[in-house]
Amino acid sequence: MQIKKSWCFWIMGFLLPLLSHGQDYTFARLSITDGLASNFVYSVWQDPKGFLWLGTDNGLQRYDGRKIVSFYDHSVPNFLPSLPVQQILDDENGRMWVRMGRRVGVFNPSSMDFREAAITGIDEAANNADFHLWKDYYGRIYLLIVRHGVLVYNASANRFEKGKLPFSMPDNWKPVQLFQDKQTSDTWIATDSGLVVYNVKAGNWFTHSKPSPQYPVLTKLSQLRNVNSVYIDSKRRCWVGWWDYTSTSGGQRLLCYDGTSNQVTRDSTGFYFSSRYYKEILHMQELRNGTLWVHGLNLLVKYDSVQQRLMNFEYPPEADHGIRFNYVYQILEDNENMLWFATDNGLYSTSQDESCSMRLMLSKQKSPANITSLQEMSDKDIWIGTWGRGVISMTDTNLTKPFYRNMPAGPEYRLVWDLLYQEDHNRLWAGCQSGRVMLFDTKKKQSLFLKPDACNGRTIRDMALDRNGNVWLGTQGGQLVRWKAGSTLENSSFEKVADLGTVIFRLYTDSGGRLWVGTHGKGLYVFDVKSSKQVGHYNVPENGVTDIVQLNDSIMALGGGQLNLLNFVTGKVSTLTIRDGLPGNNITSLQTDMFGQLWISTKNGLCKYNPRLKIFTRYDQRDGLITTTSHETLLGTNIRKKNGELVFAGNQHAVFFNPACFISKSAPQDVRITDFKLFNQFLPPDSILRLDKIRLRAEENSITFAFASLSFRQRDKLIYYYMLEGADKTWQRADWRLIAIYNLLPPGNYTFKVRCENEEGISSPNITTLELFIKPPFWRTWWFMTLAVIALGVIAYFIHRLRVNRLMAVERVRRRVARDLHDDMGSTLSTINILSEMAKMKITSDTNSTREYIEKISDNSTRMMEAMDDIVWSINPMNDNMQKITARMREFAASVLEPKGIEYTFRIGDHVKDLVLDMEARRDFFLIFKEAVNNLAKYSQANNAVIELYAANGKLNLHIQDNGIGFESETADNGNGLTNMKKRSEMMKGDLSITSGRNAGTLIRLEVPLT
Repeated sequence: MQIKKSWCFWIMGFLLPLLSHGQDYTFARLSITDGLASNFVYSVWQDPKGFLWLGTDNGLQRYDGRKIVSFYDHSVPNFLPSLPVQQILDDENGRMWVRMGRRVGVFNPSSMDFREAAITGIDEAANNADFHLWKDYYGRIYLLIVRHGVLVYNASANRFEKGKLPFSMPDNWKPVQLFQDKQTSDTWIATDSGLVVYNVKAGNWFTHSKPSPQYPVLTKLSQLRNVNSVYIDSKRRCWVGWWDYTSTSGGQRLLCYDGTSNQVTRDSTGFYFSSRYYKEILHMQELRNGTLWVHGLNLLVKYDSVQQRLMNFEYPPEADHGIRFNYVYQILEDNENMLWFATDNGLYSTSQDESCSMRLMLSKQKSPANITSLQEMSDKDIWIGTWGRGVISMTDTNLTKPFYRNMPAGPEYRLVWDLLYQEDHNRLWAGCQSGRVMLFDTKKKQSLFLKPDACNGRTIRDMALDRNGNVWLGTQGGQLVRWKAGSTLENSSFEKVADLGTVIFRLYTDSGGRLWVGTHGKGLYVFDVKSSKQVGHYNVPENGVTDIVQLNDSIMALGGGQLNLLNFVTGKVSTLTIRDGLPGNNITSLQTDMFGQLWISTKNGLCKYNPRLKIFTRYDQRDGLITTTSHETLLGTNIRKKNGELVFAGNQHAVFFNPACFISKSAPQDVRITDFKLFNQFLPPDSILRLDKIRLRAEENSITFAFASLSFRQRDKLIYYYMLEGADKTWQRADWRLIAIYNLLPPGNYTFKVRCENEEGISSPNITTLELFIKPPFWRTWWFMTLAVIALGVIAYFIHRLRVNRLMAVERVRRRVARDLHDDMGSTLSTINILSEMAKMKITSDTNSTREYIEKISDNSTRMMEAMDDIVWSINPMNDNMQKITARMREFAASVLEPKGIEYTFRIGDHVKDLVLDMEARRDFFLIFKEAVNNLAKYSQANNAVIELYAANGKLNLHIQDNGIGFESETADNGNGLTNMKKRSEMMKGDLSITSGRNAGTLIRLEVPLT
């Protein structure tokens, strides 16, 4: 069901249609406030993915339906110059060509690289000529030098040059525009000397001076010169624009040659004489539905096939839904049949579908007026109640002229607040200012003017008709008044049912016959219409109810500061606000459609609520409805017509629409990932999406995804859900920004998924996915963990071995102490015991022997004490440093050598004091020294000795030298002393040498490694 075009008319003196016949388009505009780099938009192109590319005066941009992004990266070696972009198109290989004045090249959105093509073969005369890229039927690119020639693109050399063209023309004819007929592949050329047709099959060109029967248009238009545009439409009509310099009026002309009738109608469009503005044709274009558009300077016209004429798009200044421009540079038909207009006043868009809506506005008159109420009459006419101009009819202003005959003095009856129609009585009620009621008999054309006493002179804000035929009135003062069916129509026939003490905004009778009363500040009242008694009262948030409508047999929708859904069975009130998707608070009007959907008017415009899916869908000017921009476009009243159409109106505007047109029956397009941001750095999404998996370093773990379904029809009506597998457990609903932010992601594999649903719950066919992998830090890689485990094992083994070594060292100490105690102490004690027994036996018989035994016992006791002292000293860890060792060595040398009268010298190197020996080495070293000194004192008969201790070459050196009698080392008997010295040296991995000769003294050398 469509809105009939018959609604588009003038209502003289009362209503002005915003769209006159043929102009039933509602335009939406993008400007610099929406992100355009400039309002001068020269070109628009849609890539295969669905993105719109815009060529503006300040460079190239891309639009995804949500945001506009500029594509400039000066870090790229061959970056795109920041110049005005006049043309964008693609070639046979899908490459994106960009023309910036006289600079032309291929731009790669993935790499942000611009490969400029050289231009050769231009003479000096063409230095000031205009350039235009032209693409033939096969997608090959050519460069038109206006009025000079056409250059061929040489891909191998990346330049435009003179070469073989797919067409030819007469010499010295200067080309202005090229057009290729898709049906015949013929090339039509507009030149300064007339029209040229190149027949590709014949391989020849034809003109008015060289005509062909195949092209009778050339003969018909033989007089034309300075042709600047030519177009062949699908009906084989030839449209030609040319400059007329012969007539006094001059200027540009447009005509159409119809090959079927062989007729030419000069200026058949009437576009030149229809406006006071000077006009120029830039392009002609036929859309997929066969509609022909012509645009240029002060020119935008559409060919109306019904009236067979081009209709101008010239909007009055007050028409905020229209298109305003000086230049229309290009028209694009996108893949959803949306039209995009590149102009010098921004980028406009509109739907070219048959209109599902119509907009009207009150005409500008001296007396101000606002639309306050609507009423459909029995003949389907819509009568409008206004505050200021009374009641008017949309179809015929004469219908309401009898309305005000014999009207009492004063303006009150023209200040209408509500209308109500009693169809069975052909009676229209009008509730007016100051408690006035006006009744109009639509058959008799008579009016009755009343001022019911029960209204107390207060303004009648709303009226309702119950199932019993009673008429209810609600007033500004809170009086609920009833006119009982069958009563006389006079002031005293109205009775006051209740005084609620506040403004009554809305009266509504439900399917059960109850009367619902919405008030200001006191909530919602319910009355039984038969008994006129109050049967219920509900408090709602803020207690303000501006409108009431029944959703189903248990739910009432209440308008106010927000949307309240009252379940009158349970008494529960659910409140929906902007957090739930409501476009704006302060609801002014509610209405249900034939599909059970709830339409809502707010200060932020119209929206629809789907009770089943609990989804809000917003509509505005881009959908052919009204964008609420001020109080003038605030819609405060509505009706649902018998045919299901809805009408919302308020202040100066009204919009008629068919709700069936606003049901999305097809699945939305798959979601595209439009941006990928790493921390605060945007990465080119085109190059990112070409990867099978995005691989990031461990520290690159804060990611933002931006996404959108590239449907410009449904861009604000889709619900998006996303999930990052590996981080999210369930789907997340996206907010209006359409971004997903993830911070401080741990290393691992992730899959980002996103999908969308339309207002009917239909999901996009496929789920868009993006794989990414965040590398772990090196300490979380397998090889590092393997090494760490090995290292821990080694450390554990080392600790274990250290512990075992310490235990073994303790065991060795214990064994050594036990051995020493057994060897030294045991033998000595045994000797003492034997000597004691012998002394005891001879104590009386042989005193000399007893004395001798006692002396031996004393010597053994002394040696035992010395040995015990050595054992205790060697075990004490405080004696590990060389200072303690050398001090004990000095002490021992003095105690042994000085009693023998041997002079000695004890030399210690500077670095010896800093050395540290462990317990065993210290004991063995000291015992070797002790044995050597003892032997020196006992056997050498020396009178001088030198003891030297020093460190060199990583070894500890001990030299003991005397000047005694010496001995023959070869023949000497190696007693226990020398044998023990050698064993101890070997235990320290040292080197012990003894050098001696008879009467040559003795030298003992000991070298012990320090490591």
